[in-house]
Amino acid sequence: NIIGLLKYNNFVINVVDNLDGTLGATVTIDGTEYTAENATVSFNNIYDEETHVFTGNKVLSGREWIAGDTFSFELYETGSDFDETAADAQKLGTEVVTFADASKAFTFDEITYKNVGTHYYVIKEVAGTIGGITYDSQEYRATVTLTRDDNNQLVKKDALGTSWNFIA
Repeated sequence: NIIGLLKYNNFVINVVDNLDGTLGATVTIDGTEYTAENATVSFNNIYDEETHVFTGNKVLSGREWIAGDTFSFELYETGSDFDETAADAQKLGTEVVTFADASKAFTFDEITYKNVGTHYYVIKEVAGTIGGITYDSQEYRATVTLTRDDNNQLVKKDALGTSWNFIA
């Protein structure tokens, strides 16, 4: 007489009434049956994470940098449509490059991933007000996909690079 059955993936517990006032159980793991007395089950929970950093450079062509030159860049996490104005988009940061920055480079804060999935990003320059400057209108799209390998470790795959040049 089966009175309970719990099944999860390849793990089954079958509880029976022994009809003598006691209950019995069998455990089946990956097709092998065990009695309740000799079944040992261990669960391996894995916590791992991956990180990603987006960077860029500001290139000014046609004139030299002068005091007061300031350029801003924004990073958005979007949906698969890469629309940073959509309701599901989230602005992750703004970075600024100025005349005083010798490298003219910028780096957004590190992003940490803990689960599998695909993440979509837009990196763009914010149009400023410096006279005579045509700001770079290119919106760079990036996709970061996380999967699990054969050892159940989190693995990051970049669909695009991590660094871009913005030219004005």
